[in-house]
Parts: sequence; C-alpha cells; structure tokens
Amino acid sequence: MMLFVVIVSVSALQAPPATVRRVPVRATISEEPTMGKLAAFTLTAIPVFIAPSLLSLIDTAIVGRHSSLELAAMGPACAVVDSISGLFVFVSVGATNAVSSAETLGIARTSASAGAVVATALGTLVGGALAVAASPARFAGPIAAPCAAYVRIRAVGMPAAVALMSAQASCLGAKDSESPARATLLASVVNVAGDLLLVPSMGIRGAAWATVFCQFAAAATCAKALAKNRLLEFPPKITKSELRKFFAFGGFMVVLLMKILTYNQAVALAAALGPASGAAHQVIYSLSRFCYTLGDTTGATAQAFLPPIIKDHNPEMVARVVGKICVTSCVVALASATTAIALPTLAPHFFTTDAAASAFSCTRLSSASRASSSPTETSPGS
Repeated sequence: MMLFVVIVSVSALQAPPATVRRVPVRATISEEPTMGKLAAFTLTAIPVFIAPSLLSLIDTAIVGRHSSLELAAMGPACAVVDSISGLFVFVSVGATNAVSSAETLGIARTSASAGAVVATALGTLVGGALAVAASPARFAGPIAAPCAAYVRIRAVGMPAAVALMSAQASCLGAKDSESPARATLLASVVNVAGDLLLVPSMGIRGAAWATVFCQFAAAATCAKALAKNRLLEFPPKITKSELRKFFAFGGFMVVLLMKILTYNQAVALAAALGPASGAAHQVIYSLSRFCYTLGDTTGATAQAFLPPIIKDHNPEMVARVVGKICVTSCVVALASATTAIALPTLAPHFFTTDAAASAFSCTRLSSASRASSSPTETSPGS
C-alpha cells in the first residue's frame, strides 16, 4: 500500500491530465521532515488504520467467548461487510492527497467537504443495498441466520463507516493525526462497552450494534475535528474537478476486488468445513488483518508529506523523504510480525474458549505471522 500511494502521488502531481489546469507553484518551499517527525506522525496514525480491523478483532474476542457457532458465523459476515467498505479506500486516498496538496485553506476546505459528501452518499447507497440483499439464503449451514443478521445490522453503519474513512483521511492530509487517533480511541471504548453489555443477551447481533454505535460516534468526533480546523464548509461545493480528485483513484478498486475475492474464497471454504474450522479461521483472519493493516500507516505518511515536497520540484529531497518512509515501513513491519507471533503464543485462549478451535488456530497462526512481516502487505480491504 505504501508503494502504491507513493507512485500515485508522484504520477498525479507530476503528470496531471491535459484537461486539468495546472496550479501555480507555491511561493513557499516545504521543509524536509525529520525522521522523528515522520515516525511521530506514523505512530499517531496507527490507530486510524487499525480501527476497522481492531473493531472486528474486539468482536471476535468477545463473541468467541460467548459462542463458537456465532464466532464461526462472524467469518463470512465480517468478510462481506469489511470487503465492501474496503472497496471505497479510494475515497480515503483521494481525500488525503487532495487536502495535503491544496494551495490554500479554502481549497483544502472544499476538498475535505466534497470528500465527506461523496463518502456519505456512497455509504448510504451501499448500506441500503447490503441491507436488502442480506438474507439467510445467501449463506450456508447453521451459521446462515446469524450471518445474515450481522450483515443487515452492520449495513446501518455503512454511511458512518465510509464517511469516517474520508474524515480521517482529510485530517491526515492536514497533518493532523491526533484527532483521528482520538476518534479511534473513542470508537474502541464504545465498541468494548457495547460488546460487554449486548453480546451476553443478544450474541452476534449485539456485537454488530456495538460496532455501528462506535462508527457513528467516531464519525461525529472526526467531523467535529474537521470543523474545528476549518476544513468543513456548508453548503459543500461539489464540482466535477473535485469529484475527479477522488474517483481518479477508483481504478485501484480492481486490484482490491481481486484480493477480496481471494480472501473471501478462503473464508467460505473454512466455513464449509464446519463450525470449529470456521471459528479458528476467523481468529486467524482477524489477527492477520489487524497486523497487515499496520503497514498502511506509512502509506498515509507518504500521502501527507510527499505531495507538497513534489510540488517544490526537488527530486533530491523527495528521494531522501521516500528513503526515510521506507525505513519507517521496515520498523512497522517488524512490530507487525512481533504482534502476530506474541499474541497467540502468550494468550492462546484469548479469542475463544472452545478447545478445538483454539488448538486449530494456534497451529496455523505461525504462517500468518510470517506473512505479516512484509512491509508492503496490507489488509484485504486496504
């Protein structure tokens, strides 16, 4: 993901389409960010990108201690919801690039506002379609009913989920990683509290509602941060040029779709092998996604810092900054692999009390941890 955003940032800024008017070069010259500044930004951006995986991981841990059958149902259900929302990562990439490369506060405000409107509209349309399409007939076996219920409830939160992606990306584009981090912290607290209160009585449905509540809370927090930073305007100015900034990255959806189909095929196969296999795969899949997503933080760092430097036409500085970001990526990859190895090793029964599912997942997690050590590996929805 980090390599992708570096490439698209350079190509988008150095070779704009002929139909787009070239913005005059700024009078100010960007300062070269230090290694400490890049590391600090990456560190505070981590909660932003692990949020979706973290929420699924929390649900997995709490639902798994409630019912192995419902834990198995979360595999296909989470795959459907997370995969669909992950397709709209181009909105996030477009928002970060548009805001970070803006010449003035007014342009940044217009881009951030347009991104919020586009994201909310897409989330509403997709959420409605998902709620209508989700039915037990689309799933197989004893997990069909809980799968459909989970997907329908999560569809309610789709507008907030996609809008949150755009709002967090706009904050990162403005080099504000603290506000999205606070929103993620709030979402985690609300999700844990909701799971603890609702799962014992409602099971997997309670986990779904807890996630929906935390998504709306996080989206409202990020919107407040954008308003405080004067990055929201009403009414928003939605023009073709603004829409082009976001949908210019829509081609990446093809790559994401191929990855999603591959991962979802594995989820479907695990679910078909029985509840124990499905539950174990959900544990492995959730932890793997959580660790893979850590690598997306360096992609956000590249999007936030490279565009203004590229506009200064200083290839030597660009090369130095890219080198620093690559070093940061290696450190993040090491931390990701360590997490993937340590959690199942030190707490093998953290995600489920089912002995068969726990034993099966523990024997498979070592291969997942090796995969997470790649700096360019990302989650299937990123």
